[in-house]
Amino acid sequence: AVAATPAPSGCIQPLAPPTRALEAAAQQAFRDHHYAAAYGRFARLADAGHAPSAELALFMLINGSALFASDWTASDKQQACWNAQLVALARVRVALHATLSGD
Repeated sequence: AVAATPAPSGCIQPLAPPTRALEAAAQQAFRDHHYAAAYGRFARLADAGHAPSAELALFMLINGSALFASDWTASDKQQACWNAQLVALARVRVALHATLSGD
C-alpha cells in the first residue's frame, strides 16, 4: 500500500456535509456552467483535504478570467494547502505507477 504525505497541519478544516454529496453537487454545478457555485464547493472540499477538488479549485482559480470569465480568490494559505495536497497525490500516483510497472 502507498500512503500519501499528509497535508501540513492547519490545512484541513472539518466538513459538515458528506463529502460525496458536496462533490456531486460541485460536479453538477460545473457541468451546468454554474462555475461560481462549482468553485465554491470545490474550494470547501479542498479545504477539507479532498485532493481531487483541490486540483480543480486551483485550476479554476488560475484560469478564472480566461476560461470562466470570473476571478475567484483563495488565500495564500489555502493555495499552499491545496498545492500540498496535489504534491502528495502526485507522489502516490508515481509510487503506484512504479509498483504496478515493477520499477
